[in-house]
Amino acid sequence: MLTGQVMRTRTIAGLLIACGACGQGALAEVAVTPPAGRLPQAVVPTHYTLELTIDPRQERFAGRTRIDVDVRESVQKIWLHGLGLEITAVYVSVGGAKIPAAFTVSEPVTGVARLDRLEFALANTPRMIEDLEHYFGIAFPYQKLDLISSPQMAGAMENAGALLYDDNLMLLEANHTPTQRRNYGETHAHELAHQWFGDLVTPQWWDDIWLNEA
Repeated sequence: MLTGQVMRTRTIAGLLIACGACGQGALAEVAVTPPAGRLPQAVVPTHYTLELTIDPRQERFAGRTRIDVDVRESVQKIWLHGLGLEITAVYVSVGGAKIPAAFTVSEPVTGVARLDRLEFALANTPRMIEDLEHYFGIAFPYQKLDLISSPQMAGAMENAGALLYDDNLMLLEANHTPTQRRNYGETHAHELAHQWFGDLVTPQWWDDIWLNEA
């Protein structure tokens, strides 16, 4: 079980090291080579518990998080993905005993999505939404729209206010090809249309799903 004070925001990888009396010297002794995207499978999270204090008037939040993990083999370090983590205290709990630990940020992280790979999607989404609002005669029906990329997603999925994509569809490098732009644009327009046809208005049963997909 990993327990720490919480966290803020930006794409990084974090390195947690447990030891009897950890300091910066102990951190320096461990070779830091960030994983390329997917984290190592030696330590796998099984459950997350969050205790957060959120004030809508503030840009930041604070609290505690506990991560239960399955340790599959002996390791000297545990990698964590995070978005601008600011951790004030962390420890590892084993059999009721608390082992002091240290957390440090390691960058850059190769293989992890960067904001610059979302530029094409972010630049073209507003125009698509405007066109669909004009076509349907109905304003975008949700208060927000999240674009989510996953290396384990096959294709795309139109959740209400949240579109989920395969990395290869949405995350385009600066030198992306016209074919990549076309593939993403066709899929993105289709999934955005589902915000009206499929999410706002849904068929009563699966035998009418062709109307939704057409």
